[in-house]
Amino acid sequence: NNTMIGAVDDVPTATRINMGPNPGSLNLDPISGSLTWVDVPAAPLVDDIFDPQPSSLPRLLVVVHSAATRDATMRQRQRKVCKSLYDRRPNVDMVFAVGVPLTKAQSVSSHAQGLKATEDEQRWSAQLMSESLKHGDLLVVPSRDLYVDLTLKTISWLEWGVNQARYDYIVKTDDEYCLNTTELDRLVDGHRGHELYFGVYEHSGTEYSSMRGADGSVAPFMSGAVYGLSIGLAASIIRDDRIHTMSYLLYGTSSDDANMGKWVDYATKRRELVVDHVVEPKLLCYEAHRAS
Repeated sequence: NNTMIGAVDDVPTATRINMGPNPGSLNLDPISGSLTWVDVPAAPLVDDIFDPQPSSLPRLLVVVHSAATRDATMRQRQRKVCKSLYDRRPNVDMVFAVGVPLTKAQSVSSHAQGLKATEDEQRWSAQLMSESLKHGDLLVVPSRDLYVDLTLKTISWLEWGVNQARYDYIVKTDDEYCLNTTELDRLVDGHRGHELYFGVYEHSGTEYSSMRGADGSVAPFMSGAVYGLSIGLAASIIRDDRIHTMSYLLYGTSSDDANMGKWVDYATKRRELVVDHVVEPKLLCYEAHRAS
């Protein structure tokens, strides 16, 4: 599997990522707005940036929620601080989950044929391509970067992580936080043999009426700042119970973390899985704020 994260199908062949002998970078002139292509050494394919060597430690995939329209400064801080911490360990990989750029001026319900992306959307897309070529750590998901579609983003990275068939746990963080991997190692070591759903804080789902789903149902869920799942639980959600997961409009809300709780609850009951809910505030650290 040699899928390239961030590859774009509708760009000229000469500028496609790793499509020829001279991959490069798209440079944006801030004054004229013109794009130029500069040859640079090829970034690794997404499936090649991760160390496939076995380890006695559990293999962790850290997925950082980010946005195409957000300044790349936060992603650079993550690389400088959080990834530098993760890179000390052979069992941790990190990717940024980013949606397709969208401006407020663009209608997502228009049926107009031949509708072109706005200048801002084109600029953000070019920046993502350039950033991906340089770092090779962007997971661009096939949904727009809208808050209401965060659940679709979550489904995309969850599926990607499961399909890699190399991880024991998948952990999601917001882009202002780092994961405390030492605490996570301790946590999972005490719960071997069971599926895990863990985070820094667990809501009961009854604290506010807005937490109730479209059908009025509630379920406990981990706060979206940092939470994670064992791979068996993730696979049940994304494969075994896929039709239920994709039908979240029936029972969910726009809150992706609350919907995750519904999926865990469904898998636990329908599949009779033994799922340990574990809360550990020490999983979250604010290291990313230290970067200048």
